Parts: sequence; structure tokens; C-alpha cells
Amino acid sequence: RTRRHGCDIRPGPHAVPGKDPVRLCRHPNAVTQRAGPLTQQGKIAVITGAGSGIGRAVALRLAQQGATVVLNGRDPDKLETVADAVAQEGGTAVVRPGDIAQRGVIRALIAGIGEEFGRIDLAFNNAGGHADFKPLHTISDDEREWVIGLNFTSAYYCMVEQLGWMVR
Repeated sequence: RTRRHGCDIRPGPHAVPGKDPVRLCRHPNAVTQRAGPLTQQGKIAVITGAGSGIGRAVALRLAQQGATVVLNGRDPDKLETVADAVAQEGGTAVVRPGDIAQRGVIRALIAGIGEEFGRIDLAFNNAGGHADFKPLHTISDDEREWVIGLNFTSAYYCMVEQLGWMVR
């Protein structure tokens, strides 16, 4: 146990022997996690909204760390482009397109992934979007329901389905 600028530095409950300790510090400039490379070797990671932006970046990083990434999104061409980028870096990606604003699509997607791989280790429920930017009061009920389903409800139902495969 060491003290630096009044804060404890000691091995945390998940510390790996021989690695840097977890730093338990409230100092604004302190490092708060164990240093060193992360590995997701052999893990199965499901990423929704994987065709672009943050979802794409997370997919690439998890694949670099050794995970098999299962890419979901509405645009199969964008997903294939991400899968190609993963393969170019030596990773493994599986493309599973679908609009997860629909409960039945979520159920089928997650069940298919679970049955194919036997488990799900990681999930990054990142899907979100909108049809068009326009004043809220001009959006039709159908479009509003789709936006709510995609941005809010889908994350909840994805977690419900994914957790069933994670706790096995």
C-alpha cells in the first residue's frame, strides 16, 4: 500500500499479479485503472449500431483485442465494410443486419448469436438514430414510435435477451 498526494494506491479486487495496481484515488489527474494492454481474446462481442461512428470504432478495438465481433445495424453494406476492416487487421467479424427497433428482430438476432456461439460475453448496445431532423410536433406517430423503439426500448430489450446468454 502506497500513498500519493493523500490517496491510497493498492491492488484492487481484480488486480492481476505482476501488473500495476489499481489506483484508488480521487485526485483529478490520477490514473484510476490498471495500466497495461487489455485483452478480449476468445470473447464473443455483440455490437449494435456497428456500421459507423462509435459502434464501428468499438468493433475495431474489440477485434484488435482478440474478440470475435458480431456486427448489427440496418445497412448491410456498412456492416460489410466494417467486417472487411476487422479482417484486414487480422480479426474476426460476423455480420448480422437487422432493425432492432423491432422486438422480434432483437429476439431472433440474439437467439441466433447465442445458438451459433453458445454464449455472449460482451455487449455494446449502441444503435440509435432518427429518420429526419424536423420539429418534434411534425413527426408522425409511426415515426415517433420507431425513434423511441430504436433509441431507448431496443437497448433495454437487447440487454434482456443478451443477459440470458451471459449468465449461462
